[in-house]
Amino acid sequence: MSIVLPGHCRRIATVTVLASWLLAFTVAAQAQLPPVRVDDDHDGIDDALEQLLAERYAPVIYIEPGESNYPVNVDWILQRGYLWYGEQGCTPDENERLPDISGTIGTQAQLLGPDGAAGAPWIHPNSWGPNHHLTHCSSDDARPLATTEPMPEGFGDDQLWWIGNASGDDFNDSDRVGSLNPADWVTYFHAYPASDGGMIIQYWHTFAFNAFEGVDRHGGDWDASIQVRLGPDLQPIGVWFSRHNNDHPGDFREWPSQSSPPQLRLFGGTHPVITIDGGGHGAYSSPADWAFCDCTTFSSVTGPVGNVVWTRDGDAFDDPTQLRKVNFAIVEQGSPPVPVPVISLSAPSGGTVWKTWTDGDVLQAGPVDNAISPNPSPHGGLINVGEYNPGSVCCRQAAGLAEGQFYPLNDQIFIKYSGRWGTTNSGIGSLQASDGPRGPVFQGFNGGIFRSWYNDASNFAADPTTSPWRVEPTTSLQVGSPSFVAANGATYVSTKTPMTLSASQTDLAAQYGAIREFYRFFPVNGVAGAFALYGGPFVVSGADGTYGVNFYSLDGLNNQEIVEAQVVSLDNTPAVATVAQPTSTQYVHSATLTLSYGVSDGNGSGVKSVTPKMDGATMLSGHGLASGQTINLLTEMLLGTHTFEVDSLDNVSNAGITSVMFSIIVTADSIKDDVRQFLATGKITVDSGNSLLRLLNAAASSRAGGNCTAAGQTYAAFVNEVSALSGKKIDATAAQIMISDAQYLIAHCP
Repeated sequence: MSIVLPGHCRRIATVTVLASWLLAFTVAAQAQLPPVRVDDDHDGIDDALEQLLAERYAPVIYIEPGESNYPVNVDWILQRGYLWYGEQGCTPDENERLPDISGTIGTQAQLLGPDGAAGAPWIHPNSWGPNHHLTHCSSDDARPLATTEPMPEGFGDDQLWWIGNASGDDFNDSDRVGSLNPADWVTYFHAYPASDGGMIIQYWHTFAFNAFEGVDRHGGDWDASIQVRLGPDLQPIGVWFSRHNNDHPGDFREWPSQSSPPQLRLFGGTHPVITIDGGGHGAYSSPADWAFCDCTTFSSVTGPVGNVVWTRDGDAFDDPTQLRKVNFAIVEQGSPPVPVPVISLSAPSGGTVWKTWTDGDVLQAGPVDNAISPNPSPHGGLINVGEYNPGSVCCRQAAGLAEGQFYPLNDQIFIKYSGRWGTTNSGIGSLQASDGPRGPVFQGFNGGIFRSWYNDASNFAADPTTSPWRVEPTTSLQVGSPSFVAANGATYVSTKTPMTLSASQTDLAAQYGAIREFYRFFPVNGVAGAFALYGGPFVVSGADGTYGVNFYSLDGLNNQEIVEAQVVSLDNTPAVATVAQPTSTQYVHSATLTLSYGVSDGNGSGVKSVTPKMDGATMLSGHGLASGQTINLLTEMLLGTHTFEVDSLDNVSNAGITSVMFSIIVTADSIKDDVRQFLATGKITVDSGNSLLRLLNAAASSRAGGNCTAAGQTYAAFVNEVSALSGKKIDATAAQIMISDAQYLIAHCP
């Protein structure tokens, strides 16, 4: 596997992938960050943020038209490979297919074996069960190796797991071309914190075969690999390009903003453009990067291997019709002459452009040895593999991971078995078991390599919790109107009270996206439901009572604020008025009415105002209508139906109305009281009212006897006499009241 083997392209071993692959998943990146911060791989970085950053900096890959071995994915290999086991240093040496896996491996879970099985994490557990049959020798060195072929003879008392064809050999020729359907092409990535507060994002691609004639041929190849380094402000600093015998981690190229002239080509301002050599799949930043050679003398020139393509600077960087083969030559320059490498671009030759981010595509043009279909085509996605800590020092990339802890993402459980994939032949002797596992997620980390570039020479795992980009947003809640804060500190609101959230984030977070606020409300001591995305002022609704309001924000980097809380009392019930007087009855006109009522808001926000009204008016005869107010019906109110109403308003503007309807009538006795009251107040001065009372007594007698005609005639005589005396011996207003009462009796005789 490139990025991993000291000498040539490392191999996952299509016939190899030590007991170490497992399900290759295909899932599109989330269109937007989720409503909560999630760190399922326990590395201190939000998983959605890892995806967001990986999408932003995913490379554009140029593939030359003669490419013989195309990308695939983990499951593609497992669906074509068989699991093999070998013991070496025994008599005889043994290489056998594991009996408890019939047919090809198929899935990552099948390769992993049953949960809880014994054995080191890089050894397939199935081989250590109670029915284990490979017991020919006692191994002192159970190496976590993988290979594309059985262990070389005489290597030692070692054990080995590898993936091969049905015969235990490398993949069949028909499979070595890989997949011509880009839907099978997957970009795996791993994001982890660096000690300076930034991040490193590693990208890998797996190919069906590495076909470097005379250099390195093996099934399975982790390659086309780069590592993007982001600073504490999450701005890109540069990229390591990994290839062949220069993959620890490879050559570093500064981001264009960091260097002059630029050392990188970017597509869309964020995507590094890389070219890979045909059949070998090493990653290069430019033709000059690929063409580096040892040109000490003309007789000893070590130049580039394979073919690469590039475009002219003025061409569209994502147009495969503009791809040109890079030519390499050695020319003689100077005196005495020295060999100098010279590179040039051919006429457009075509090839393949792969935009590896999730919504990117694969486009091919020109005559190619192996054509993809469809063209253009979507690809298999950009997949976060998660975290696995095989050792406490060598590869502990996240501070929160203890040795042996395993937190895959997106079902990529193969990383638990990511041992030293592809270490065979010339390079195998230089790798020691103490170096720790190597493979995707851990490529480039062994011994001093871990200290020298992964974590800035620090022999500890980075902790991102204090990084500048981890500053949480802040959110405040404004309770609108109507609202009321009681003396005990309780805040009362109604269903009309707007609750407004205001949030702020750092300038750094704002560069990556808008801040998002979330809220929920629920009865205190009740069940708190899910949070809702805030889209504007909301109101608390439900039954009256005490509610908790929770809220928080996620910034553009998915930093999640600690959930804030406020308690409010929902008061949707108006104050209630209780009216004792008047009641819903009939009052005689000569009566006196004393108003009696009270208003209470119970457990609500309290009574703010009370407005009593009589027939819609707040005043009667020049006075108010407070409880206890006396009303002389004879002089202050007319005959007929009336409404007494008490309007109340509580402190959160809930309006209440309580009303009582009553009527004022006249009786044969009450009209006599009219005369007596007016006599008492001096409104009648004629013969002590005796003549008036004689008429009223006579009319009452006829009325009581059922003679309404006689009673009416007598009341009419009463009216005539009062009319004659009005303004003289009888006050005109009093006269009119008595006349109206008499006419009422004439009209209302039983």
